[in-house]
Amino acid sequence: MKKEADIVVGIDCGLDKHQYQISTKEGTVLSKGVLENTKKKAKALIKKLESIAPKDKILVGMEATNTYHICMQNYFTGNGYKTIVINPLKTSIYKQIDDYGNKTDAIDANGICQFLMDGKHKNIKQMNQKYLKLRELCRCRQKIQGDMTRAAIRLQSRLVIINPEFRQYFSKNLCESAVYLLEKYATPEELAAVDVEQLQEDLDKIANGLGKKNSAEKIVALAKETFGIMEDRDGYLRYIQHHLEVYKFLRKKVHDIKAEIRKEAKEDYCKKEIETINSIPGIGIETSAGILSELGDIKNFEKISSIVRFAGMIALKKESSTIVGKSRMSKQGSRYLRCYLHHAAMGAKLHSATFAAVYANRNLKVKDMDPSIKKIVKAKLRSCLARRILETIAMCLMKDRSFDDKIAFESIELDDFVRETIGVQFQRQLAAL
Repeated sequence: MKKEADIVVGIDCGLDKHQYQISTKEGTVLSKGVLENTKKKAKALIKKLESIAPKDKILVGMEATNTYHICMQNYFTGNGYKTIVINPLKTSIYKQIDDYGNKTDAIDANGICQFLMDGKHKNIKQMNQKYLKLRELCRCRQKIQGDMTRAAIRLQSRLVIINPEFRQYFSKNLCESAVYLLEKYATPEELAAVDVEQLQEDLDKIANGLGKKNSAEKIVALAKETFGIMEDRDGYLRYIQHHLEVYKFLRKKVHDIKAEIRKEAKEDYCKKEIETINSIPGIGIETSAGILSELGDIKNFEKISSIVRFAGMIALKKESSTIVGKSRMSKQGSRYLRCYLHHAAMGAKLHSATFAAVYANRNLKVKDMDPSIKKIVKAKLRSCLARRILETIAMCLMKDRSFDDKIAFESIELDDFVRETIGVQFQRQLAAL
């Protein structure tokens, strides 16, 4: 039988200092104060706790505050204290009971103590650090990809002044060929003067012979008729050059991190789980690694609905008497996990017969809707598909088996037209299973 803690410690963590409160389980405040974010001050607090009660009688609680709590959590855990990290959404109600909307660090620390006294911490699962390295790599990739996209947008905002026709050159604005042209030919005049055959040869080389055969001719023709400005453009050109360099640097970093994620995904501690998620067609290694790293140990969850709640993908309802408000997604879990799941949904609806059928089946109800709301409904459809993928991943991980697209496709309920259409579209893929 587990011993109940006689002493609770609530710590409200910050960047440079932490507010703490030490209370008995009956609610008597023994000590409170401010603690600097240094090892010396943390040692002093532990000395104070040692003078009050043994370690097994003390429970330490702190809120998950970005990364500010990690050093304190690690220090207390390393010194043998049971330490609970709590979602701030759970403790926020305790701060409002007697303080009427006031918000101070001391009130926050007291709220954490009240939360622990009432035993609300008992059902909280603590994050498993098993996939810590994988999680940080995947998050780093997401952040740098975001920076790369922003650099591309800024570049294009000035490129439309110098060369408005550039967007018509390639289907993808900043592909390898586009970057090559921007580096070698800064202005439309330089492009207009280039030899068409030589340019076509260069573009074919970059595209490994898979590009269009008249690309160079089209580019030169558009450059000759450019609507871009011809004077006072040195500042714009320098702006484009700087952001092109940033874009190339970030693109290389993303490539390097992807290679590192793939290497890490082969390690024994995560290889089997990643292969299980990757068995769903359309979900790549990087996305599989991201989903696993954010979910953590699947044994922390007793049922699939708990995983959906953890991801923040449950529908929140607001009702009062006869008034029914609009439902919305809670979004209280990891935004990285939801991002990976939406990427997975986009891939799975193109490459998996099962999820293509699920999406098409729901899409049938959308086609006759008013165009003004169709866009919103389609966004909700993608969220529903992402949730369905999360439930499928959870089931596969819990049962320790790979996803079988053929069995799943045959077992789901579908409109006859959708089943026949998707069956023909994925005929070769399903036959191979």
